[in-house]
Amino acid sequence: MFVKELFDKENISCPEWLSTKMIDDYWQDAEYSLEDNVHKWTFKDELRNVLITFDGETYTFGAYFEDMFNVLDVITEDTVIMF
Repeated sequence: MFVKELFDKENISCPEWLSTKMIDDYWQDAEYSLEDNVHKWTFKDELRNVLITFDGETYTFGAYFEDMFNVLDVITEDTVIMF
């Protein structure tokens, strides 16, 4: 699925530069929250404990390993950083 689909599900405007980013389909079942003007989607099952955040300028994707959050992907309009 596209990130835009995840945003659309919560009626959040997705910037054009992020709209074609692909994510796994399991994000359709993610839990959404809005805290301190940061949009957060979390998904946890027996295989994954992952988080997407978007603050209006920066998209961050990461996962929890041994209770530590590890950033795996950061995207802004000008930059893509994959760890």
